[in-house]
Amino acid sequence: MFLVLINRSCTCLVHALAENNDLNTENANDNFGDENILNVESSENVSAMEEDLHDCENVVPNSWTSEQAQYFLKKYNGLIIEGKKLGCSHCAKTAHLGVLGGKSLHISSEWQKCTIKASGTEKSSASFIKKKKNEGTFRIKLSFEKPLTTVIDKLTEKNIAITSKIFNIVYSLVKRNRPMSDMEDEVELQIKNETDLGNCLHSRFSAIRNVEHIAELIRKQIFSKIIENDSKICIIIDEASTISNKTVLVILLKCELQDSSPTVFLNLVELESTKAENIYNALRHMLTDTRFDTAYLKKNLIGFCSDGTSTMLGHKSGVATRLIQDFPNIIIWHCLNHRLQLALDDAINDINEISHFKIFLDKIYAIFHQLNKSQFELKQVSEELYIEIIKIGLVFGPRWASCSLRAVKAVWRAYPALYTYFSKNQKFSGMAKRLKNKEFLKDLALMIDILDEFALLSNALQARQLSLTKADKLIKRTIFEDNVRFKSLPRDKVIECIIEKMKARSLNKNHIKYKEDNLGHSHDTPKIVELFNVMDPTSWNIEEVRLPWKSGEEKVHELSKFIKFVVDLNDFRDYVENNIQSKNLPEPETIRKAKQIMNTIAISSAEAERAFLLMNIIYSDKRVNLTIKHISSFMTINSLGKPLSSWNPIPYVKSWMRSHRSTLDTRVHVSNTKDYGEDQEAIWKLLPN
Repeated sequence: MFLVLINRSCTCLVHALAENNDLNTENANDNFGDENILNVESSENVSAMEEDLHDCENVVPNSWTSEQAQYFLKKYNGLIIEGKKLGCSHCAKTAHLGVLGGKSLHISSEWQKCTIKASGTEKSSASFIKKKKNEGTFRIKLSFEKPLTTVIDKLTEKNIAITSKIFNIVYSLVKRNRPMSDMEDEVELQIKNETDLGNCLHSRFSAIRNVEHIAELIRKQIFSKIIENDSKICIIIDEASTISNKTVLVILLKCELQDSSPTVFLNLVELESTKAENIYNALRHMLTDTRFDTAYLKKNLIGFCSDGTSTMLGHKSGVATRLIQDFPNIIIWHCLNHRLQLALDDAINDINEISHFKIFLDKIYAIFHQLNKSQFELKQVSEELYIEIIKIGLVFGPRWASCSLRAVKAVWRAYPALYTYFSKNQKFSGMAKRLKNKEFLKDLALMIDILDEFALLSNALQARQLSLTKADKLIKRTIFEDNVRFKSLPRDKVIECIIEKMKARSLNKNHIKYKEDNLGHSHDTPKIVELFNVMDPTSWNIEEVRLPWKSGEEKVHELSKFIKFVVDLNDFRDYVENNIQSKNLPEPETIRKAKQIMNTIAISSAEAERAFLLMNIIYSDKRVNLTIKHISSFMTINSLGKPLSSWNPIPYVKSWMRSHRSTLDTRVHVSNTKDYGEDQEAIWKLLPN
């Protein structure tokens, strides 16, 4: 093993060699010559480069012969020769000595970069190492069969154990969405409980750096594994604004794994502009930084899901259009939850009765949302009538059906209080007259029933593990013309219009894009749901299925283009036979994998909305100093990190200590004692010690 040895005056660097499994530090005499240089035993591992030494004159240093080079390569484990210069393979693999490093001990950059060269031309190995005599030097006898980082971790076990306690505190704060300003109070509590936490890494600034380090390592571990497994992926993106009006892009990946298809938070990116070009460049840049290069995406990217804004799904220059130009045959999917709300909005705009009803409810919302006095008076009326009311929100608008349902139900529950309040106030006499009309109650009841169905479907479509075939069944079941929930309701025109709009928005295939080749040859949009149903026996007409099932095999062949995975034809025939004859045999491997890939295609961007919800919890009005990078790190740990009870901080601490301070580092500024004031201390003197 090669390691830099520094003399006490820090003026002489000596590169030592060692072969023992222990680490010993021993003081040398103040005056010693070249004979004091440490010798080590021969290593069993001989570099493969020695076989080429005889044939390559340009490899061996000028001051050595080929025989000498072979001798030293055998003797010193880790020695490398490149371009007539010497280097150390162990030093090259170790960037930093961690907490052992400092002004007096560090890795030699010359040995690390293989730049050691002879100081003369004579045929002597001594010309490679020149030392100043009569200078005090300490020597470290070091070498192992294990990597240097492993030995460093062994030497710093106490540092690791204590620093792990600090990391546990930081991790707990992040998981509980607590601000890092709580760090010093948490440390104070643990010290009060006589827990040894050292004297460093106690501030909120150190805690932020710990969070960034943990989040970076979590991302690296997860996405390296995904790339290593060659998993198929689907991209989910959405953009929004933070509380400080910064525009951000949330990027998530739905990944095909062995047993499931989870959605993984990739990163949060600040956008300079909301133009499609900027969003696409930010997306590609982040994917590349995470090692999802173009070659990987061409092979494994199968889908893209987002909301229906022109920036995302615009036909001419939207993000999806740019993506499909670079990666043909991927499924571009418009979020089903957003399309469901668009269907409701279309029906409201087409029917005047609903439009007038919406205007009236919006007026109720405006009265109690803008005036605190009105809210207080309504609360008094509700208390007199013994009615518990909830906050009246906006009924329709850019929100999902479950939100509109809660707002309509709030009006329904507060109806007696609203009527009493408007009747007592002369300027709201028109509002009271409208509420008195029984037709208003019929309209309100109708909207509650309709929104109840919409909310049920919307919540079902937000499920994390929901396949396209299952979503298609849920939609068809909801918009069935003979839905008994609406049979007795008087407004047939409203129901028929809503069903028509839902069919137009949810069941058509216009939201799917793909391109057959790079030449721009467009083709008719395939019936994706029919292709996917070939893998779902519950959607088969068993009476028409016969072996060999030619039409089914044609669909499987077409399906393979989209999922970028070839299903074995014999496996498909076995799968069909097993289901026809109800043999209950395990699914063939290629069928199982194909179904898992199909589940990887996201049909809703609900996960992006959940990510924004988490972002708003973290980035509150009291934590506006957090940068987007900090928020992303918090979100990574919160959404991807294990629970605190099962999280092991040691790997993260070891990685941290290889390039940062430990909690036992004494080079730290001592914080000032808190000054509580004379009055407070005078009161405390009255209390027993």
